[in-house]
Amino acid sequence: MELNNIYNFKNPVKHFLNIDNMIFPADIATFKIDKLDWTEPFNFRIRKDNDKYRTLKMPNVLNLVAAYYHFKDLPEFEDIQCMDWGHKRLSANIDTGDFTSGEYDVQLEDDFNNLCIYDNLIRLDIKEYYGRIYTHKIDSCNHDERYLSNLNCGATNGLLMGNYLSLYFAEKNLADISETLEKQFLQMGVDCNFSYFSDDFYFFVIKKTMRK
Repeated sequence: MELNNIYNFKNPVKHFLNIDNMIFPADIATFKIDKLDWTEPFNFRIRKDNDKYRTLKMPNVLNLVAAYYHFKDLPEFEDIQCMDWGHKRLSANIDTGDFTSGEYDVQLEDDFNNLCIYDNLIRLDIKEYYGRIYTHKIDSCNHDERYLSNLNCGATNGLLMGNYLSLYFAEKNLADISETLEKQFLQMGVDCNFSYFSDDFYFFVIKKTMRK
């Protein structure tokens, strides 16, 4: 996986700033946390819609690369779709910053099929999802979460949007939420087929079971 795609996932910066061409310390892959200082990300504004913009916070390059080497051996790190095949709507193409070709059409067909079976569709989104994730509550599999908080002035509340590390941990958290929902629906006897894309959840439900 290229460092440039780790740093600039789905971000136009990748077209004129190539992290892979930068020279890093020879021991960057084994940097200990005490060799790194807190760093403040800088704001970078990108177009969201025709007349709207989204502000991304770009992390310090050295800190992010050190964090990448620290976390890159975590399960499903290079294939986040494997975290939750049953409920995740689209999978990311790390090279392009977009989504795997053809998946949108397949998902649309699945949605129409579900509407033939279920009589109610509910869409919910988690407001300011990235900003609500606390790094010290992330299941980092015995890895030091301070490699994440160091990217944002040591703050434990919120992940920086735009880089692949944040995407990975955000999706890992969503997979945990998905597992909890599935267990609760099963226990309550609610007939529901749900999926999610980022922080948007889609619930196809039989209305009469919702009263439970």
